Amino acid sequence: MFEQSGAMVNSAKLEVEVEVREAHSRFRLGEAKLALFTEQILSDAERVQDAALFSYQRGEVSLLEVLEAQRTLNEIYLNYYETLGQYAKSLVDLSRSTGIWLVEF
Repeated sequence: MFEQSGAMVNSAKLEVEVEVREAHSRFRLGEAKLALFTEQILSDAERVQDAALFSYQRGEVSLLEVLEAQRTLNEIYLNYYETLGQYAKSLVDLSRSTGIWLVEF
């Protein structure tokens, strides 16, 4: 009876450990993806769009190229917001897994 209880406790501990490790891994991945957006991708896309608009105003590129740069920037922002949502979800999942509230407002 005690051996079975001990095995069940060990099994539960292992399940919790796996859940916490997976949640932490998803959180770290989301954190890294978010950093790429905030440190590089967004600013690069905005510079490209600004350059396209500047070139259009000088008559060097067509309106279609400006619109394409704007569309690309919009898609990048959509991806950024999706990544931000995934990051927030991973933080909540990690909080739930560990039993420690990690979200700051």
